[in-house]
Amino acid sequence: MMRDRWRTVVTICFIAALFVPVVRDGDGVPFSSYSMYASPRSPEIAFIVAIGQDVDGDDVVLSPRTIAATADPLIVESYLRREVEGGRVATLCATIARRVVDTRVGAIQIRSDRLHVVDRVLGQSPPIKSELLASCPVP
Repeated sequence: MMRDRWRTVVTICFIAALFVPVVRDGDGVPFSSYSMYASPRSPEIAFIVAIGQDVDGDDVVLSPRTIAATADPLIVESYLRREVEGGRVATLCATIARRVVDTRVGAIQIRSDRLHVVDRVLGQSPPIKSELLASCPVP
């Protein structure tokens, strides 16, 4: 009998905890519907990017398939970051250069671009800071 009451109380508390994010005004830890977004983020973030360069030195956007043989931009980002953090940036650059089919592209640059995220998504802002990590010619 006492065990059934204890089970009922625990069940009610568990169900109530599930609805806390719906009832609360705001989102935060430990009760969050999207806990990965529960803390404030910096408006700036560094992205590793692979950019083509034409003969005039102008940027040419490379497709995700050229960069990482996939159409998924999240996989491209994680691939670039993993290779750079693993110290394989020169190999990465050469691998991407071999995949290029656009005849305008004469070189590849691997960069770390610091961006203001919202402005960049809206197309209103160039990178705040850009650090060249590697450059290689397209064969």
